[in-house]
Amino acid sequence: SVGNILPYVDLKFRPIAAEDDRAYGEILVRTPFMFDGYLEANGDIAANTLDGFFATGDLGYMDEAGQLIVTGRCKDIIKKGGQLVSLREIEVLAMQHPAVVNAATTPIGHAFYGESYRLFLQLSASADAAALDSVRTFLYENLARYKWPEQIEIVDMFPQTGSGKIRKFLLRTAVQP
Repeated sequence: SVGNILPYVDLKFRPIAAEDDRAYGEILVRTPFMFDGYLEANGDIAANTLDGFFATGDLGYMDEAGQLIVTGRCKDIIKKGGQLVSLREIEVLAMQHPAVVNAATTPIGHAFYGESYRLFLQLSASADAAALDSVRTFLYENLARYKWPEQIEIVDMFPQTGSGKIRKFLLRTAVQP
């Protein structure tokens, strides 16, 4: 929970799927202290709101006590063949395999499903040639079939920020489908 919502802050939720109710989805916020938009090169301000609400990119809901619960990011969820897939869930599961040092996912387009994802793995130095097959089997045994990765790529190292966060946009551009 991020706590109580201040009295001058308005929230609403944009559903991420048609079957979601209005109490869960992308968190939209409006406050008198919110910025108007981004300054364009020509001096205009590009509005960044939806009916006066800023789309945060965060997913969440209000619990029974009126607390805002943040559950993830919109970019971390894809809709694969009508099913929602949490890409963070895939990364966490992959890192439970003893041969995996780190994992990252990036969404990709898919001709049939609309969206899918590519799983990038950094394997331990002691991983042998059979490690990739072992990881794939581990994922298949622990994920519903619709959550299986479309592609798995092995990387020596992940591009990272100074603070160690994986720069996923560089992974997306480095490998073409």
